[in-house]
Amino acid sequence: MQKRKFPIINIVILAAVVFVLITVNRNKAVPDERTCSYIIEGEVVQLIGGSSDVEISEGAASRQLTDFIISKGGSDLNGDSRSDSVVFLRQSSGGSGTFYYVAAALGTGKGYRGTNAVFIGDRIEPLDISFDGEAVIVTFLGRGDGEPYSAKPTVEKELRLRIEDGLLAEE
Repeated sequence: MQKRKFPIINIVILAAVVFVLITVNRNKAVPDERTCSYIIEGEVVQLIGGSSDVEISEGAASRQLTDFIISKGGSDLNGDSRSDSVVFLRQSSGGSGTFYYVAAALGTGKGYRGTNAVFIGDRIEPLDISFDGEAVIVTFLGRGDGEPYSAKPTVEKELRLRIEDGLLAEE
């Protein structure tokens, strides 16, 4: 029985260390928005040079690819008098969908810290990011009601977001 306790304790310690490393890296300031960690669908995604390529599961052929598409900066989104940026991110996992998200890269004085990402749509076409005070306005081409995802996005849509308690959220 005592031999089993040692491996269980090691697993608990390893899990705690991984949790701390993820928490520290998520809050770490980096030089620009292309190297931030963003939270997409509850998972921390670390961009390096504007992209991330992660194995979906050990030994699987499918990979989760996340790419930085465009950004716009120059607005103070969280009222700290520092310039912040907003980024479009694209994520695919080998299936038919290509999912688009918007996240903020908040200026810290030492660089940027990424936020959570808000889902914008599947197979859309990003157009623009603009600011209205502390609000973010994201413009993109989507599809009309009832149109299949195989249809080319042609309907211009707009989404308003803002930082609330350090998280990006719809207005």
